[in-house]
Amino acid sequence: MFMFLDVTPSVRFLEHYRLKRIQCYANGAFSLEVEEIKDNTSKLWLADENANISPKAHFAQKGVMLNQGYYILWGIKSENNFADKRKVYKGFLAEGTLFFPNGKVKAKGFEDFKIFPNGWYMLEYKENKCLYTNTHQKVADNFIDCLTIGQTDFALRKDSLFYRQGDWELYSRNQKYLGSASNVVSFLGDKLILKETKEYGFYELTNLKNELIASNIIKYKSFYNQKFSLVFGNQSSAMYDKDGTRISTYTGKNAEFLPDGTFVSYRQNLLDTRYRSSGIMIKGEIYRCETLSNYFLLTKEKTTELYNDKGTIVDTDILIANECGNFALFQKEGRYHLYNQFGKVLEYNIV
Repeated sequence: MFMFLDVTPSVRFLEHYRLKRIQCYANGAFSLEVEEIKDNTSKLWLADENANISPKAHFAQKGVMLNQGYYILWGIKSENNFADKRKVYKGFLAEGTLFFPNGKVKAKGFEDFKIFPNGWYMLEYKENKCLYTNTHQKVADNFIDCLTIGQTDFALRKDSLFYRQGDWELYSRNQKYLGSASNVVSFLGDKLILKETKEYGFYELTNLKNELIASNIIKYKSFYNQKFSLVFGNQSSAMYDKDGTRISTYTGKNAEFLPDGTFVSYRQNLLDTRYRSSGIMIKGEIYRCETLSNYFLLTKEKTTELYNDKGTIVDTDILIANECGNFALFQKEGRYHLYNQFGKVLEYNIV
């Protein structure tokens, strides 16, 4: 997840730097790797999901801001006093460190880390993995893989056998065992489970109580606002809210659901039509529709409109530049506009 761009001089404390890349993370935080124009020295600035950029630069290869001011740095620039030279690669320490807001070390020595959309994170050591909540409490270790379910629960996979990769143990935030789930394809919405069925190529959707919500599913798509769409064996499709409530249904073929719950019907050799979740047509024909993260672009006869997942127009007459996981980058009038799942977080000139 990297985008290589130049930063605008209007960002005051970055005015003497050139932007090398932006690192984007699932919790909405991002980091700016910059290069000092005078001597080409690289530094890393961290920013949270609200675009609050840390006042201190770091000499590290990557890093992320966490909840409550905690932060992770990986590949800190090596000093000669490191005892274990085997961990140093090309002048950087090949391991990560978790810091308290005051800069003191909370954990170190991990080989990699993973950030989840709800602010939880996993630290991966050579022989162990640890899962932390968004309040930095360790809730699990000694597992093969983990996933967060909604905002408060999580799933662990403890068996490394290939045919058991769809088997998960489910837990609440307070580490209470909630049960197990087999043949899991994905966790959708808030605590919903998409599973393989005995019929090859078909799936079913249940909740944690194993109550059936939908079946005969052949395709699915999940949005960053936890809404999701399903395509069924008869080629009809539907969109659901995060709790499994059906928002809208389309009985024909060739429909694309958008993050706000509306959908576009594609007609061969004709312009596209957008519909409300109720099925009522929205006035105005569409030449092109593209979804990026929590946003979508509709190209009409005289303009291109950018919508958020609430269906509100946030900008017009813009071009697509890139998509980076839960981030979207747009171009307008010589400037780049960077959005995470919560809104615009950065804007800078194209050089």
